[in-house]
Amino acid sequence: MQKLINFGIKPNYEPWEISFTRNMNLTALIGGFNVTFTYFLFPFIGITNLQPVLALMVALIPVVFLAGYFFNYIAAAYCFYIPGALLMYFMTTKMGIESYVILFYFPLVISIVHLMGRKETFKHMIILLTAYVICIFAVAYYFTVNTTPTIYAEEAFKTMRLIMLVLGMITSFSFFAVITYESVRQEKLIKNMLREKEVLLAEVYHRVKNNMSIVTSLLNLKKNSSDSQEAREALEACRSRVYSMSLVHEKFFSQNSITGIDFTQYAKELIDAVTNSFGGDTEIQVEIEADDLYLNVTQAIPCGLILNELLTNSFKHAQPENGSLKIRIELLNQNNRAEIRISDNGVGFDPLQKIRQGSMGLDLIHSLCDQLDAKCNYENKNGSHFSIRFTPKLK
Repeated sequence: MQKLINFGIKPNYEPWEISFTRNMNLTALIGGFNVTFTYFLFPFIGITNLQPVLALMVALIPVVFLAGYFFNYIAAAYCFYIPGALLMYFMTTKMGIESYVILFYFPLVISIVHLMGRKETFKHMIILLTAYVICIFAVAYYFTVNTTPTIYAEEAFKTMRLIMLVLGMITSFSFFAVITYESVRQEKLIKNMLREKEVLLAEVYHRVKNNMSIVTSLLNLKKNSSDSQEAREALEACRSRVYSMSLVHEKFFSQNSITGIDFTQYAKELIDAVTNSFGGDTEIQVEIEADDLYLNVTQAIPCGLILNELLTNSFKHAQPENGSLKIRIELLNQNNRAEIRISDNGVGFDPLQKIRQGSMGLDLIHSLCDQLDAKCNYENKNGSHFSIRFTPKLK
């Protein structure tokens, strides 16, 4: 039975397509049972003029499955619903409006809406619903112009109406049960797939974090073993950049969420790490003022690198002639616009001159601002003042 229900499912189908195919197969089985049941039952109550068309409908049921197998679920839907609409029209006009056959239109219409109420299949739903509306109006028009009563034995007619009423109710409940069961099944399947992807993504973040930690440790070992001050500074700059990226992945992994990280908390940890690496004997005061700011990974990494570059630059080049170094960092998030400001009381610098000298840090900052689609601004007044403004995103 399961093989028949899953007949026509292809390996590349998405979960909703699998559910649609299963629903279509189950609906075809219910319809096939109805026409087969009436085909064998009607002769016993004296109704024989419908046998040819019922036999044709029984023969069309395998066609529905084959259409789904060789083509797709849309072809199967057309092979089932269009002949179904025509069958209802033929049976109603042959048996009379009092036969209650027209009641079968409504569970069929409801099943079309439930099965095909998606943006991918919306136009097909409209086409099939239009076909059913046309058939219903055609039935109404037929009985408007044709008032000749259908002649059946009174007992046969009563039995037929009872059978149609009971069979219509069973069909309606069957359609609802099938669609509800498959909807619950699809929801469970999607949740399981989402859970698997979340676990896989968390594992990826975990491995990236660990690998970056290894790279950071290797750079730190090489820096400590180097005799060249220039080499040590270059290795420390690389180590600090890798650490800023590693910390983003650590935050994503630790919070078990893929929507965004608390960049404010991330910035505080990054500032502490950079301060500890550059503190030495110099008195440094770092102030931070922060709103709640959440960023996705594609924004958190470049923002972290920018923050790291500017903070490192202040520690290395902004030492005031007298007094202690003071650095102020502001993380603002207002009206869906984020702004990061970093200022110090150092000697400042000329950014154009630094660019002409080939400063990798400034080139990196401008490149990262382009990635963020951010506007950056620099002022050199009683120290350096740098700010970037951009739109925060969580997806």
